[in-house]
Amino acid sequence: IAIRPKTTTFPNSKGHNYLRFVSIMPSVVYLITGGARSGKSGHAQRLCEQLSPRPIYLATSKVHDEDFAKRIQKHQQDRGDHWTTVEEPMYPSKHLESFKGKVVLVDCLTLWLTNFMMEEGLFSISNDKDSENMNSPSDSAAVQDASERALAKLQEEFDKLTEPWNCTFVFVTNELGSGTHGPSQATRKFVDAQGWLNQYVAKRAQVVIHMVCGCANVIKEEKDSRRAGGLDVPTPQQKREATMLDHYLSKRSVAMDKKGYFLVKVDREKLVIRVSFHSCIVNDKGEFFDLDGNRLSCCNGKSPDPLKVWECRTAKEATMKILEDWEPAKDLLSVGHAGYLGREVQKAEDALYNGWKFQQD
Repeated sequence: IAIRPKTTTFPNSKGHNYLRFVSIMPSVVYLITGGARSGKSGHAQRLCEQLSPRPIYLATSKVHDEDFAKRIQKHQQDRGDHWTTVEEPMYPSKHLESFKGKVVLVDCLTLWLTNFMMEEGLFSISNDKDSENMNSPSDSAAVQDASERALAKLQEEFDKLTEPWNCTFVFVTNELGSGTHGPSQATRKFVDAQGWLNQYVAKRAQVVIHMVCGCANVIKEEKDSRRAGGLDVPTPQQKREATMLDHYLSKRSVAMDKKGYFLVKVDREKLVIRVSFHSCIVNDKGEFFDLDGNRLSCCNGKSPDPLKVWECRTAKEATMKILEDWEPAKDLLSVGHAGYLGREVQKAEDALYNGWKFQQD
């Protein structure tokens, strides 16, 4: 499906209009925030591993000392070999091609902001650490200007990074404003900028999670897009008629695929939809064969074990793995069988997450 960008006009600070292109479907953004050792990085890592078997770790940090290098090494060991690490302290949007279709953990916004602040010279403007004084009024103005430039550049890079529709980003950040008052103006401006950046990303994010003592608190949730809002909904009578129609259609005569069939079950202990494919290729002797013509051993007159089993959390994941990723599907399934499978796994998903009874048609 080709997605055309829509053009939106924004006024700039001088009142002039300029054009900015915004994708109709930008990236999916999750934000995980919290204090030091609150468990935010670990939670973000687990989230990414639930979403993708091969996530990407985008490291925004620069190695400043030996202790920090050891911390980085420990994080890499904890993540494992199934992660791909990309190190980019300033402009990760230049890696966008490798991010498309992937889940990317950005750890973290605070270090990313630090790099832009250092680039703008925020921490080298004044060495005065007194909480009330700067070396001169010009130093105070310079600190203000540097922090504003750094924040603006980072926000622009964030917009560029999250513009593609086919990327999923999990951002980790820090809650700095809940601590003590900063000892210098530069420190206080950094804390302010971190707060503004967190708000900027949170406004853009579909989900925001606040980590406290290793516990995840969802403070912003994605709206249920299935809700029709103020639109008319079917009446109880119309719902009953639709149910009766489904029951009627379930009794129709359907031609089975000659090579095999799917069984769909709901595993409530593992919280997955289990789909298995079984061969129905049988010779005159009643012997079963796989798709390559190899005879399958049967036990005590029972059917052989399934040729393939999938465990999925959603109907979309199931149909993607079976209809898109499983090579035999293109030659094996008819359009009708594929449609049937899609309906059944959607029923299974609804049953799994709503506590309903599931029965395959």
